[in-house]
Amino acid sequence: MVGLLPDGRADRRDQMRYAVETVACRLCPDSRQLTLRSVPAHYSSGEFQLRKCSGCGLVYVSPRLTTPYRNACYRDEGHLVRWFLGSEERTRLGAKAALRSVQRTGLSAGMWLDIGCGIGTLLDEVSGAGFMASGIELNSSCADYAMQRHSVICGDALEVELDPGVCDVISLTQVLEHVGEPLGLLRRVSQWLRPGGVAFISVPPFDWARALLDTLAGAQVPSLRLFSPEDHLYYYRIGTLAKMLRAVGLEPTWPRSLTLVRRAQTQFGLSPGDFLAAKHG
Repeated sequence: MVGLLPDGRADRRDQMRYAVETVACRLCPDSRQLTLRSVPAHYSSGEFQLRKCSGCGLVYVSPRLTTPYRNACYRDEGHLVRWFLGSEERTRLGAKAALRSVQRTGLSAGMWLDIGCGIGTLLDEVSGAGFMASGIELNSSCADYAMQRHSVICGDALEVELDPGVCDVISLTQVLEHVGEPLGLLRRVSQWLRPGGVAFISVPPFDWARALLDTLAGAQVPSLRLFSPEDHLYYYRIGTLAKMLRAVGLEPTWPRSLTLVRRAQTQFGLSPGDFLAAKHG
């Protein structure tokens, strides 16, 4: 289905023939689904439609590339190890920030599972801080690279089987926007966490200010584009992600030191991008 170009990237020139998978909001299946706008494809000619749920405000792409096509593209791309290595300094800063956020909740040891672990940069940081680190990664090249240092399962997190309550911390950094069934994945996160465990979730910030920036400047300045419709299937605001977390038994929380910042962001409708949620005891 998917070939590879000489540099290891998936050949997406014929991708629009697979842009036929239609979805609705899983949280509000009976609500009206509004069409917001068309957004251009990044890897080929063509456009995708951006939808919004009238019930909860979730923004998503539909129709979208089919799940088998998306998974094949990501699983087989051989250039991703080079990409992660090229951005490792930035990725490591994010990993350190994720570790600090979890440590502020009082957790300093236990089993930490990183879903979408890439080449294992976050696993390096948390294992060095005293956690038992393991990962799940769909891309075979990245999984092989991370396996040299850590326990990593190569596969789709929606298909991996783990015992309930086995994890103290689960992280998803820049993963949930790529997942075709985010509510299903969050249910698994909730099942795998022990009572009192913590989930750290990082997604691209999405709010009215960034949407306006994309509308005004995205076409003229492609690097400012907010939407990447082939790969980023969902766009989460504070309220919509919080509703999804509560639907699976996770309560959004944050360290006391960040409370005023988060309140201010919520008041002005600005998404911070990083979220913590605790499993009900």
